[in-house]
Amino acid sequence: MKLLETEVNSGPMIARNRGLDAAAGKYIAFLDFDDLWPADKLEKQITFMKKNNLAMTYTGYKKFYDDGSLKSGLTVPVPLKITYDMIIKSNSVIISTAMYDRDKIGELRQDLNAPLSKDDMHFWLSVLERCSYGIGIKDDLCRFRIHKGSITNNKMKVAKIHWKFFRETMNLSVIRSVYYYFIYSVKRPCKNIFFKKSIIKKSRYMNKKNSSEY
Repeated sequence: MKLLETEVNSGPMIARNRGLDAAAGKYIAFLDFDDLWPADKLEKQITFMKKNNLAMTYTGYKKFYDDGSLKSGLTVPVPLKITYDMIIKSNSVIISTAMYDRDKIGELRQDLNAPLSKDDMHFWLSVLERCSYGIGIKDDLCRFRIHKGSITNNKMKVAKIHWKFFRETMNLSVIRSVYYYFIYSVKRPCKNIFFKKSIIKKSRYMNKKNSSEY
């Protein structure tokens, strides 16, 4: 393992690009400083990619708070397959869960002009321009930390950044931006409702199970 340090805190995109500059391996994976991996995450993911000859994969994950407690205990479901068109409508790939084969994708760097909360989405769009699809691994292989007061928790800020991302970073026309923004606005709350229903269903099951034991 080789430790690379920057003289000042330059943000995640510069740190990832520095890591990419130094990386010599075939498989590329990122772990944000506040997220966690289980010990067997890389082994399982690389084995799966080799077995199925895949260019990109991503995994299920659980959300947790700064105090270490899990938000729900449920693994956040990920789609079996993603494409460029799917990601631009709704990004379901957490950067700390993903991995790609550099021999298949080629050299890539993060665009420093991408908005901070959309840098992951922009990077995966760049990856998916070079391969047809990515494949999801349903296993829980990551812990994604939730910070109170973060940009992603401020819905109004996220909405403005999303629109700016379509218009300025992706250089989409107004019509295409409205189209993708509308889909994003509809899919995001629907996804949250579906996951909340799963949590309620699990809670009811556990309560029923506990009651039957007495």
